This record gives sequence, C-alpha cells and structure tokens, in this order.
Amino acid sequence: MIIDIHTHNGVNWKKAYEGRFPSSSNIEMHKQILKDIRIDIAISFPFGHALYFDFTNKDRLQPSGFDNFPYHKENIDHLKQCLLFGEGRIIPFVNICPGEKEDQQIELIQSHAHEIYGIKFHTTLTQKTSKDLENSGFLQLAQEHDWGILLHSDNTEYGDPCAIYDLAERNPENRFLVAHMGADCNAEFFTKLRNKRLPNLFIDCSPWFGIVAYNNHFKSDKSLPEDWNSDPYKLFEKFADEFSDILCFGTDSPFTTEHLPSENLTVQSTYQENIDLLNHIQDPEKRDAVAYKNSLRFLGKKGETLI
Repeated sequence: MIIDIHTHNGVNWKKAYEGRFPSSSNIEMHKQILKDIRIDIAISFPFGHALYFDFTNKDRLQPSGFDNFPYHKENIDHLKQCLLFGEGRIIPFVNICPGEKEDQQIELIQSHAHEIYGIKFHTTLTQKTSKDLENSGFLQLAQEHDWGILLHSDNTEYGDPCAIYDLAERNPENRFLVAHMGADCNAEFFTKLRNKRLPNLFIDCSPWFGIVAYNNHFKSDKSLPEDWNSDPYKLFEKFADEFSDILCFGTDSPFTTEHLPSENLTVQSTYQENIDLLNHIQDPEKRDAVAYKNSLRFLGKKGETLI
C-alpha cells in the first residue's frame, strides 16, 4: 500500500495571476495518474492561496472582496470534487486560516465534518504562525473529530519548523505533521528530532526532488550539511532509515515539477520517480512505515477506514 500524504487540487490563484507553473491540478486527471502508478490513496487539499485575500499585495494580506471568509469557496469546491470524482482514492483535507473569521470557517467545516479526514494549515501564505494556530479554535476542532493537522514549514517567521515542534510538545492531544522535511531539512529542527521524538509529530518528504534542488541551488546555512549534489535516492534512503518511525511519503503534487523564474530554478521530477524513492528503502518494515503506516497513524481513526 502507498499513501501520498501531501497533494493539491484546484486552482492556485496567485500563480495563475502571475503566469507561473504549476497553477492548477485536476482531480480527475490526478486520480488516473494514481491508478496508473499504483498509489492507493492521495490526501488532497486546496492550494494555499485563498481567494479571500488580495494576493497582489505582497507586503500584508488584505481581504480581496471576492469571498466571504478564507477558503470558503476552495474548501466547498474541493470537497465536492473529491466526493464526485475521487472514487475513494483522493481523500480530502480542508484548509484553514487561524484568526481570520474563524467562526465562519469552523461552521462550514462542522457542516461537512463527515466528509473530511484532516486539516491543512499553510502558515506562510496566510501570514500566520503555529502560535496563531494554538490560540485558535482549530486545535479543539481537530481533537473533536480526531483529525491530524498538516502544517507548511519553511525558513520564514511564519513557517518555522522548530516552533511547530514546540507546538506539538505543548499539545500532546493533537497530531501534527511538518511538511517539506521541516523547512527543507532545517538543521535546528532535526537536532530537536534527534534529541527527542514526539509521539504526536510526523514529517513528510514532499517534494523530495525539490528539497534536494533547493538545498543544492541556494546552499542555505540553515539546512543540514548533507552532500545535496549526491544521488537523491541514496540521500532519501539515509533519511528514511533514520526517521522511518515518523517519516510519511508525500509528493506535493503537482509541485513535483515547478518553475521558479525569480530564483532561476526549474525542478523536474515525475510521479514515478517519487515512487521509486520508496523502492530504495532496503528494510521492508521501514519501507512500509514510510509508504503508508506512519500516514495511517497521523490520520487517526478516519485513516483506519482507508485500509
């Protein structure tokens, strides 16, 4: 069994506006790709840019006037498409924005709770932090429905993976997943993981080939001092061997291929190449843990229904 814990479907409004790639993903096409390469389940959520916000303002997000509250239209449309076209293979999370018309967000989510498998929080694109999440009503909502919360991480003030680790440590009754290998393998975050594992904290490897390319291209002093120019499969095997107890397979589809013109960087990988990462994990028990068992633990009771 293989679960892709991190995929997107719908329209990325900001990238479409800026003419950047990729700017959309179609559930019907995504489902067919999953069938072709034999991925059993994909966890899917809308893209991080909410139509509610005016994304043309780069300094501070302001309401655009196009929607009533964050992720209103995106969550409704995404849930509907997963129900109509997902065939039980594409499983929906909902996006949230702490501190911005929360009551309306929660009311909508509660009305669709039977369709939902978890929560996605894009810290940076909402300009909110893990502390904002902790001060919101979404932790209680997740507890009520036994949902895990997947958080975007990066090296900005919003997506700090160490702050997410601290959030998980303070809230053991919730389950959290730190996306993107903890801000592309942030060294301080991995020191925390190596010193003390938290039973309610997971990480995903999405998008692995992008993470390798970013670290090789930007050479950030915040990242682990790995040889990022080495074989990405062997490098993944090394991480999977050490973190097989918490690592979840994820692709960040459709960002397996991405063009970043401002950084003069293009990342290209196929879904099959991402699947091949799992085949490089030599220990079958560790391979199964990364491929689906850790994801089922993160998903909780609803995840049990997927087996």
